[in-house]
Amino acid sequence: MLDRYDIFYGISKDTKEKLLYWIYSTLFSFIVLLWINDQKGFLFIKTATNSREFFSLLLSVFFLGLIMYFIAVNVLIYKDIKRFKKRDKTLFIYTRFLNDSQKVKVLKKIYVRKYLYTLLSGNAENQEVTLSEQQWKYYHKKLGTPKTLILKLKFLHLVEKKIKEEEPLKDKEIDFVNTILFSKEDLELLRKLEKDVKNKRIFNKIFGL
Repeated sequence: MLDRYDIFYGISKDTKEKLLYWIYSTLFSFIVLLWINDQKGFLFIKTATNSREFFSLLLSVFFLGLIMYFIAVNVLIYKDIKRFKKRDKTLFIYTRFLNDSQKVKVLKKIYVRKYLYTLLSGNAENQEVTLSEQQWKYYHKKLGTPKTLILKLKFLHLVEKKIKEEEPLKDKEIDFVNTILFSKEDLELLRKLEKDVKNKRIFNKIFGL
């Protein structure tokens, strides 16, 4: 039985990229084959007599290859999810109270996200983030406007406080804790931000990154 965690976090980034390649390639091939072959049939599998038929033949063979490629991608998805369920998903949090080991892992993830959101919301004290207008738009498109980030920071503070003071988590907070626990996007964005920002000294305090 699959759930959203299996799909979002069970499938590796490499497999997702392969799946996107298959989707875009299949869509492109399908449209072009319909346009080229017109009323002659969808696929052209016979000896080509001119350049148009030769291109149609190559595209038809490529389209048939995509069917085999889709089977391979499905095998990769199955292996990723199976590995995720066996290894990572056993770490999922289902209770309203976290044990000491869970606290350490979740709080570290929260600190990373808080740091990222603080920098991009413009609320970082004594820290200057120098980005181009295009770069600001990229991060705000990914994470939200400065006002949105401030609201998200308030929620992060709330969850952090509950975990530290051992208050029971609500259902939506348990979902959030699991989501942030298995998300890799924060670290990826933080590393990208580190490259984009000229003054890299602001990253020295973040868990040895």
